[in-house]
Amino acid sequence: MEEFNTTGEVARYLGLATRSVTGLADSGKLRSHCLPGSNHRRIQAKAVLEFLIKQNKGMPLNVDSPRAYSNQDAADFLESLVKRDLIGLGFNETEVEQVLGAGLGNFLTTGDVSTYLRICPHTTGVQFDHGNLRGYVIPTTHADTKTERSERRVLVSSIFGFLNENGYRTSTLPANGFLTAGEVAEILSFAPRTVTKRFDRGELRGYRIPSIGNSSQGDDRRISKTSFVEYALRSPGMYESISPRDLEKYNLPLLGKSQTTDATAAAWFF
Repeated sequence: MEEFNTTGEVARYLGLATRSVTGLADSGKLRSHCLPGSNHRRIQAKAVLEFLIKQNKGMPLNVDSPRAYSNQDAADFLESLVKRDLIGLGFNETEVEQVLGAGLGNFLTTGDVSTYLRICPHTTGVQFDHGNLRGYVIPTTHADTKTERSERRVLVSSIFGFLNENGYRTSTLPANGFLTAGEVAEILSFAPRTVTKRFDRGELRGYRIPSIGNSSQGDDRRISKTSFVEYALRSPGMYESISPRDLEKYNLPLLGKSQTTDATAAAWFF
């Protein structure tokens, strides 16, 4: 992040639409100023830092007085936010570079997080509200009803921390994501309890959705598609027996008998 930023640059950093940043600036929730003789806005880095501190939900923003920061200090602080969080989570230098090199940005919508983690948006919101996923909350005012609803943005490093804490160590987020245990059972024509047992024995790798309070998550295991393909390839004839319909439905690679090599699988995984 630069010392002075356009609304578009701030939007990219915060994971928002440009019009949302403009709305925040218009409402006074994000300090900005217009360039002389124009309507073009500039937003200082420390104004973004102030905004995140005010809207913070669990991020490592231990700053006593952001206004005492110079713009350059604030810009450097924001630029290194994801890196510092990953280091705090125990990721080594190589893993940190893998995350930063993936070009995921700093924040994701709860919808994007739900799609990747293979959980419903409501569950993502509950995990966020209970601190298992971290980021910031942005109030959006609806002029027609004069009410507000909370929109969330999840810090990218928080997703890696969530997976790590719940059984799946990774420093990459392949677009292929996860399958539910029920989906794996359907694809392989297994009983659901068979998939559960193989997950619990470590034959299928993934994570478990943490329970909140006394709530039960039911099918709470999520199996990495990478792990699923590796598992099926280890068993002669298993992968080839999967129907083309299921391969397409669950976005699994079309690997034939002559194609089931580590190199081919790796090309799909990442």
